[in-house]
Order: sequence, then C-alpha cells, then structure tokens
Amino acid sequence: MPLHCRLHGVTIPTPTAYASSAHRAHRPVLPSTLTDTNRRALNQGRARSGCFRRLVVRSSKDGITPWSTPGYKGAAVSQLPEAAQAGVLAGVFAALGVATTASCTLLGPAVASTVPGLYAFSESTWPLIGLTYVAAGVAHFGVEQGFLDMYPHRGAWGIWYLPGSPSFHVRWTGVAEVAGGAGLLLGALHLPLLPEWLESASALGLFALSWAVYPANIYMFTHNAPGPVPEGQELPVINWQGHLARGVLQVFLLSILWGIAHPMQQ
Repeated sequence: MPLHCRLHGVTIPTPTAYASSAHRAHRPVLPSTLTDTNRRALNQGRARSGCFRRLVVRSSKDGITPWSTPGYKGAAVSQLPEAAQAGVLAGVFAALGVATTASCTLLGPAVASTVPGLYAFSESTWPLIGLTYVAAGVAHFGVEQGFLDMYPHRGAWGIWYLPGSPSFHVRWTGVAEVAGGAGLLLGALHLPLLPEWLESASALGLFALSWAVYPANIYMFTHNAPGPVPEGQELPVINWQGHLARGVLQVFLLSILWGIAHPMQQ
C-alpha cells in the first residue's frame, strides 16, 4: 500500500504512513556492535541446535548411545568393572565353543547313527538355511541402523577397539552373509555346472562368520542393546532365559554348518 496519496495535486500522508512513522519512532535503535554480537550468538545457538539434532539422529553411528551407559535398562554386566566385563565376554565365547565342540563330536554323530531319519530331515533344510542367511545379509542394508545399534561401542568391555567404522563392519558382514547363504543355497541344489565344494566351503565360511559377529549378539546381553529392528521400533529387553535360548540355538546352527562342511563326520 502506498504511504502517500495525491488529492488535487496535494500530497496527503495515509494512515499507513503515520503508523510506519510511529513504529520507526518507537523502535529502539541498537548499536551496530550489539547487533553483531546478537547475530553471532544467534548463529552459534543455531549451530549448537543443529549439532544436537544430528547427535540425536546419528547417535549410534557415532558410538554415543544410551545403552553404552552402564546399567542401561537394568543391564547388570555393563555395571561391572571392565575386567569383569571382559571375563563375561570370554566366558560366553568359551561356553559356545565347548557346547559346539561337544555337539559336533559327540551329539551329532550319535544322532546320525541312531536316528538316521532325523539327519536326512536336517539335510533337507539346508537350502532354507542358505536362504535365511541371504535374507539376513540383505537386512544389513535394509535396516542398517538396527545393526549399527547392535555394534559394540568403542571401548565396550574395556577391550573393544576394533579398527574400522561400525558401518564398514555391518556392511562387509552383510555381503559375506549374502555370499555364504547363496553358496549354501546353490550348492544344496547340486547343479552339474557348480563345483562340488561350493556347499561345504560356504557352510565353513558361514561357520567362521558366525563367530565374527557374535560380539554384537553378546553386546545385546551385556548392555541391553536393541536388536536389528527398523528405526522408530524397539524390541523389549530380553531376559537371561531368552539369551540362554538364543545361545542354544546358535550352538544348534553352528553344529549344522559344521556338519554341512564335514559331511563324512556325520
């Protein structure tokens, strides 16, 4: 709206002009130095706010997570001294190793000799195991943030200082699971153009890969880290009985993979 109008050649201020003049008259004029100071403070505040938002969104990618705090959601192991935490980690690995060795050398051969039908049924599930690994590997990229949340934070248990970023390890293990699962799946089909060793080599690779990713699973037990779920979702805290059941399933899976890689021992 124009601030002035002309009537019969006479310029008359409009009400807007009076309002604008009054506003300018009563508006405080700040020194330029104070204005510059305020501007700098405002920009710094915005920068801090942006950093905070990025910290909240990308916390697990940067290794700063709520579950890295001792005692998160009642996690008992993470409240122990670091030496004791490392002892728990070693103890879980030792228990898995002893149980898997006993299963592969004693239980597996005994079942194969006494209940051959059960072993035949197990053999029919090998393609499904391969397909499961392929799906799990693809999930490393589909719900990558969930797997990043499982990755142990730097300094976990007082010993976790593995080189490489969490994203790197989540992605290479995902690729390895897809490759191993595909090899197991294709090898189980016994196609004439595929090498005979593909099935056993894939199973042995997945057996070794399982041990490489177990720290992430154990991290869920010791620190109550969330599982690999989409962003915005959260699994309920797993109690010790649930973790024990997961351990038994891992022993069972390791035994199957070892049996596929060494069929003559069945």
